[in-house]
Amino acid sequence: MLSVSQISDKGNKVEFVSKICTVTNLMTGEVVLVAKRYKNIYVADFESLQSGDLSCLSIVDDDTKLWNMRLGHASFTLLNKLVRKDLIHGLPKSSFKDHKMCDACAKGKHVRSSFKPKKEVITSRPLDLLHMDLCGSMRVPSR
Repeated sequence: MLSVSQISDKGNKVEFVSKICTVTNLMTGEVVLVAKRYKNIYVADFESLQSGDLSCLSIVDDDTKLWNMRLGHASFTLLNKLVRKDLIHGLPKSSFKDHKMCDACAKGKHVRSSFKPKKEVITSRPLDLLHMDLCGSMRVPSR
């Protein structure tokens, strides 16, 4: 994935015409990158690029929290497995150590506390039907 604003900030012009996207350096006027549209995505060949200051076109951040978010809050065990099997292009070849869990992961793993136990028996017979308010007041009135 490319950030058009990041490419523009580096002194380049990004132009989408028909089925081709071109990135042109504003200082030299040379075409830095050409991407062709395939279905609904533009695909660029980074291997054929000439050297230069293209740091905005490559992944420079090895932040584990960022990769955790990019991959749908995947566990660090899964991230390490993806690195070992080389399943994701651009994923850093380092091992992901267990870091502090992000808020979204913590909320996803949060288990709701159980209901408070009743101190007295409120049924009159065994297997009697018991009515309890489990969700509290509802915003939408029932029919």
